[in-house]
Amino acid sequence: LGVIVSSIFILNGFVKAKRTLLERTMQIKLRFDLSKKVFICLQRLPLSFFRGKTTGEHMFSFSYDVEKTVDSIIFIPRELIGIFPRLIFILAIIFYMDWQMAVFSLILVPIMYLPVCYFMRRMRLVWEELLNQICYLMANFSVLLVTILINHSSLNI
Repeated sequence: LGVIVSSIFILNGFVKAKRTLLERTMQIKLRFDLSKKVFICLQRLPLSFFRGKTTGEHMFSFSYDVEKTVDSIIFIPRELIGIFPRLIFILAIIFYMDWQMAVFSLILVPIMYLPVCYFMRRMRLVWEELLNQICYLMANFSVLLVTILINHSSLNI
């Protein structure tokens, strides 16, 4: 029995390592191909597109977009493959036990999602407003600090 359990444990480790290796290989290839296509499109843009921001800001935004796109392409199908069989199994059990309750819960789930979506949007707006206020205060206090330092240094002279 111990040999069977240990062999299953080792086999599980090999399967996870192979899956991780496959995911990393796909990420690297996809990131390279997508970055190549993005930079080919960047070369076709007019020069006026690049005048508003620094090179670092452009590079950061493009690499961040490529990274998020690659992550979504790699990880969303894997998560869907893991979630949907369980969801179908749970729904089958619920429909078998009480179909009226299952229909009621399927109707209720989208309705229960609406308040969460509303409050998340509201919190995002409040957070953005708070960040704007903090930036405004930081700009004003930095000017105030410079003014105080200039006045203090002129008094010492």
